Amino acid sequence: MTGTHRAVQSPIDAGIRRITPESWRMLALAATGLLVASNLAWWSTTRSGAEQRGSPPAAASTLPAPERVIYEYGPTPLAAEVPTPVDQTPTPLRPGERCAGGQIIRRLPNGWEGVGRPCTP
Repeated sequence: MTGTHRAVQSPIDAGIRRITPESWRMLALAATGLLVASNLAWWSTTRSGAEQRGSPPAAASTLPAPERVIYEYGPTPLAAEVPTPVDQTPTPLRPGERCAGGQIIRRLPNGWEGVGRPCTP
């Protein structure tokens, strides 16, 4: 038996080789038919004649009722009294200080420093 070598064929390869072009066409035709049938079934359920009868579709009747909001208006509150301006005297500043942003700052050799006291301009 030298010189004769026979390849071992797997069952899967043998099954694929048995599928003929005619079998592929039939498989494609069956898949197309299934797709068309499912689309027709969907179309017929959505067009069940509910629009012709004037009734809402079945899915809309299962929705919960929208919430109702009730507004209660009471008497309008009286206008708040306008505060009277208080005479605010300017904060006395020492030499080298100034008021910035409602706080007293003072000049240093390398910049400005906040003193921590509030001021009125």
